[in-house]
Amino acid sequence: MNTFSKLWKTIPMKNGLIMFVSLLAFFLLMNALGLAGTHWLRALNVIFVFVLIRNAIRTYMNHSGNNHYDDFADFFWIGIRTSLLGIGLFAAFIAIYLDKLDPQFMADLAVNERFGGEITPVSAGVIIFIEGMASALICTFAYIQLVKSKTSEQPNKQSESLRKDIGKV
Repeated sequence: MNTFSKLWKTIPMKNGLIMFVSLLAFFLLMNALGLAGTHWLRALNVIFVFVLIRNAIRTYMNHSGNNHYDDFADFFWIGIRTSLLGIGLFAAFIAIYLDKLDPQFMADLAVNERFGGEITPVSAGVIIFIEGMASALICTFAYIQLVKSKTSEQPNKQSESLRKDIGKV
């Protein structure tokens, strides 16, 4: 197995599992504190998503030698694969949690959320997956743009020599 294939598989796997554990720990902490129904605290999940997507892309950049924006597709797929694993596992956990572990929380969601009263544990998991992947797409694209701006602002040797030659004329 070449280095690219190994990086392509291990980086999203590692960061995706860390993302799942982070989201799970945050959910369980908020649930234990009685704050699981607070909307603005749920929005903090995007911090875990962004940090771990950033970590996955940076790790890939450092180990592959691709420190340029030229590899947009590689960076994008590293971020998406990381998110698919982390958010997918978390959405599956939520569906199981709402169905088997805490049906009362499911009943509270059905009454308090704007789903028309008809929500199942599976549909709640699907909603979480869709919301999570939407935020992951935004986070991945935003981080790639940050990388792009940093790498495009750094002058290379060829442009410096060209600037010196133009200055002599």
